[in-house]
Amino acid sequence: MVLVFAFLFLSPYIAKGMKLLKSIIGFDTVVESTMSIIKSEDVMFLVMKRITSQIIVEKTDFNVFLGKREGVISCLVNMNYGINLRKINENSFQRVGAKLYIKVPEPEEFDFAIDPNYRFFGKESGWNIIMDNIIDKNLEVETRSLIKEQAYAFFKNHDMIPSKNTMLERLNRYSQIISDNIGLEVEFN
Repeated sequence: MVLVFAFLFLSPYIAKGMKLLKSIIGFDTVVESTMSIIKSEDVMFLVMKRITSQIIVEKTDFNVFLGKREGVISCLVNMNYGINLRKINENSFQRVGAKLYIKVPEPEEFDFAIDPNYRFFGKESGWNIIMDNIIDKNLEVETRSLIKEQAYAFFKNHDMIPSKNTMLERLNRYSQIISDNIGLEVEFN
């Protein structure tokens, strides 16, 4: 009799607890399904931009005693830049009613490549050549080390690197496909 009374008294709380447990389990399934869709190669394409440009890098040193050193490299560079969706984890998801918000990481460089067939032009005074050999300096290597920094500055100055908002717009246009698969409205932010 006491057991029946306890069950009747606690049943609304048990029902709420079961409903909460079911929604938590359901949310985990939603998160897992969404993560598998987001981390597919097809979606990665939406948030990555390949930037290619011809870059000219110059390096000039002058020493009163040794003279002038000048190096110029002309090269083709490629950079893949975007949002790494593989960094999305369970903590990136927030459900509010029938809407699922997915927080994406900041855009970043995926890779940077210099065409190995670049052209180097160098000019050094005789004393610089001697000193470079003695202290093991190399004008071509020094000039080449500036390529990435100067290419990145060039890309930024010419608005070639997409903003996070631009990439979010691309993702949110795709979000309807995810919404259809999981039954919730999806928004990337």
